[in-house]
Amino acid sequence: MKKMAYILIGFMLVLIGGIGLFLSQIHEESGDEKETEPLSVYEVDLISIKGTSYLPLPELVEKAGGAYKYDPIDKQAVIEWFGDRFHMTKGEAVVLVNGYYKPLSYKMDAGKLLVEYESFKKVFPFYETGSEGQTISLEKRTLPTVVCRPGDAELNEERMRSMRVPLPNVNFPTLPGQLAGGERAYRNGIHQGIDWYYDGDNQMVTFDTAVFSMTEGVVVRADHQYNEMEEEDRNQFLEIAQEFSTTPAYILDKMRGRQVWIQSETGVAVRYAHLYQVDPMMEVGVRVEKGQRVGSTGNSGTSDGVTYSDEGIHLHSDILLCGQHFWEYYPRFDEANSRLRSMFEVD
Repeated sequence: MKKMAYILIGFMLVLIGGIGLFLSQIHEESGDEKETEPLSVYEVDLISIKGTSYLPLPELVEKAGGAYKYDPIDKQAVIEWFGDRFHMTKGEAVVLVNGYYKPLSYKMDAGKLLVEYESFKKVFPFYETGSEGQTISLEKRTLPTVVCRPGDAELNEERMRSMRVPLPNVNFPTLPGQLAGGERAYRNGIHQGIDWYYDGDNQMVTFDTAVFSMTEGVVVRADHQYNEMEEEDRNQFLEIAQEFSTTPAYILDKMRGRQVWIQSETGVAVRYAHLYQVDPMMEVGVRVEKGQRVGSTGNSGTSDGVTYSDEGIHLHSDILLCGQHFWEYYPRFDEANSRLRSMFEVD
């Protein structure tokens, strides 16, 4: 009888121990579900310039384990971190994020990159968790990575096929110098877009000729406040360009003059350059319909523009897909220009 009692007591102890272990495991597993691995928090000192706070982006990139590269010739910065790629060129006031352009206010000089803090918060995947004076604490946000991926020739052309010409009833240009690939010896480069010199009546465009959006999309840059270069400054940029095999990117931006950039959800972006005037409705962040007025043709940024002449008026349009020029998807310029001509809808 005593033996049975001992066996029973032993069995109960084992059972109680098993229940305790089971409950302990449940508690631990439950705790694992509730506790998430804390995200890294990065402290950065903001820099104040004329009352505006700027964030030293390379410093944050280094702390967050990303990669920062600066090209001193093109004056371009490339950042790769958390699966995203950011590409910036001095003076452009936009950033290419995974193939899509977004507005961004920044200062770039000799590899130093300062991003206006309020602008930074709208583009980069961080949020502020605290601040003390000019020192802020930033934590990584978990956001889906959206990447613009070019497809084969047929898919790429389908994305661009719905475009319209930027001037009513105008014919697509045919002169080689007005098409992509035309030589631009004065700046040691090539023509990257399409030049439109004539209106639908085959008359030379003027400062009053309206420019219309070739696609739907969102305005990511609009140069309402534009100051024309001095002729001496332009000549200095051209001298610098002669030192390299192709025109540096930041100089190209200067040569485009007054601009409007419109980014479409399809990945197609269009730059309207040399404008004389920008339509008041073209504000950064505003959605634009195809055919909506962008501004008027001009000669800003050109040799005629810097001397305030009324000669050389035209529209220059750059067409990009996922951040690359349309012609980069073709083996030859003549093929690219021919295919582009076939894509336009003429009003």
